[in-house]
Amino acid sequence: MLLTALLAMLLVPASAFAQLQLEGPLPDLIDDDEWEVLASFFEYERRDLSVRPVIFCTAVGQCSETEDRGEYVREKFVFEGRQGTMVPGYLGLPSHRDGPHPIVILQYGFNGRMENWWDSRHPSHVLTESLLQAGFGVLTLEQPFHGDRKYEIGFSDPPSLLLSGQLSRLRDMSIQAVIDVRQATDFLGSRSDVDRSRIASVGFSQGAMHTIFLAAVDPRIRAAVSWATPMRKSDPLFYPGNFARRIVDAGVLMLGGERDPFYTAEEVETVLGLVPSTDKRLIMFDGAHQLRPSEVTIVVEWLRDHLRVGARP
Repeated sequence: MLLTALLAMLLVPASAFAQLQLEGPLPDLIDDDEWEVLASFFEYERRDLSVRPVIFCTAVGQCSETEDRGEYVREKFVFEGRQGTMVPGYLGLPSHRDGPHPIVILQYGFNGRMENWWDSRHPSHVLTESLLQAGFGVLTLEQPFHGDRKYEIGFSDPPSLLLSGQLSRLRDMSIQAVIDVRQATDFLGSRSDVDRSRIASVGFSQGAMHTIFLAAVDPRIRAAVSWATPMRKSDPLFYPGNFARRIVDAGVLMLGGERDPFYTAEEVETVLGLVPSTDKRLIMFDGAHQLRPSEVTIVVEWLRDHLRVGARP
């Protein structure tokens, strides 16, 4: 009966959720039995990913499996996800430190793309660069329906799913995004240049929700930074509070803008208060729904403390 009820929620007619609900009270929390069913949707079959390198080639025809960017060396790879989807990603490792390296997984917001983390013209690049300079390795994946994976929804932009009320596909997207990261974490654990005991996730907006989801279902995540987290009131099952109360293995840092329309300061405090650990911190800044460079230093220092990374030599 319980499984049937939760499946019904996952398959609810999308037209009922066509309008994103930013107002109203926070959803009620699900109980322990319901959580067990919900968590099961984020499980996956452990298998050899057969991760393949993507070859970088210069204008003069020199090709390599790695790209030397001075401060760091970057690899691009791809693996097969569920249902035959291809998941591309980047792994950057600092050149000025010996491994094994602690890793920060970066998860972007709705309608973003993984290239933004690495593009010096994009504001989010500041975080990537700061992490690499501080001695962290950085992993980014392309999320379902985004960037190089838009082919999964006929090359439409992800907001088209929201505008057409396809909430079930948005739920599938979040579930698959978390599973993709879990599979990529398996890949990290197979590498001698990565410290599998020091893995963190930092997410912005939709990526912040996915970071909370991930930390709740995967104990390998030792630190979680949730930056500008929407409350997802239009979809109570995926309300971040349902997941926050299950985070027992990771320290949690939440950041929020005081003028962000996707939540109030009180709502962020409520979600963070549900995390059972005392290892948690909230920072509210004078801003809206944005990843601001002014908070990057705080995030990097917090991650240094939680993943035991010393100052740059």
